[in-house]
Amino acid sequence: MRIYAVADMHGRTDRFQKIAHLAAKNDVDLIVAAGDVTSWRSGARVLPMLEQMPVPVLAVKGNSDRRLHDVSNYRSVRVSWLDLERLEFMGVSFAGISGTFLLPFDSRLCFFEKKLVERAVQVVSGASVLIAHPPPRGVADRVFGRIHSGSAGLREIALRTDVPLVVCGHVHEDPGASWLNKTLVVNCSMGKKGNGALIDYTPGGSPNVRMLL
Repeated sequence: MRIYAVADMHGRTDRFQKIAHLAAKNDVDLIVAAGDVTSWRSGARVLPMLEQMPVPVLAVKGNSDRRLHDVSNYRSVRVSWLDLERLEFMGVSFAGISGTFLLPFDSRLCFFEKKLVERAVQVVSGASVLIAHPPPRGVADRVFGRIHSGSAGLREIALRTDVPLVVCGHVHEDPGASWLNKTLVVNCSMGKKGNGALIDYTPGGSPNVRMLL
């Protein structure tokens, strides 16, 4: 399976146009959107663009998507929003965790992150790909080139489940792919100059990642 992973589009039409173009050009099977799909005011304008993508879309919400109170309005055969849910596509099991709250040099999945971890571990266990908005703390999460700002809760979930692949964004300054024990973490943020990542993945194998610049 070829996954096109993106995050932090922030409602910009040019980024959605680029995603559609690169998805078609690279013959991808699925687009994974790891949060901050919209801006604070662009939901009604932007979300229909997901319906026009050349392949199905799996997405989670980020901190700028909080106005999307009822994502069921946007569910369709082409777009699925995941929040503590699992979905299988082409034989690959995906798990999604929506949400992020911003704190100074720290990210949390929610204010009561420790309670969420136990529920999330049950959802993620056995899945092949975890989609979340923030990175796990300590991996692909540096701001100012040196300060780690990821989610401690997400790190615990990844370490306890050994999920093979985490797709995330949120930290615009540190896109790329890095290992956390047995988990490959891909920060696919488009927030600076990146265009996301192409991930070739077969269950049981090691993901192959190419960052698009």
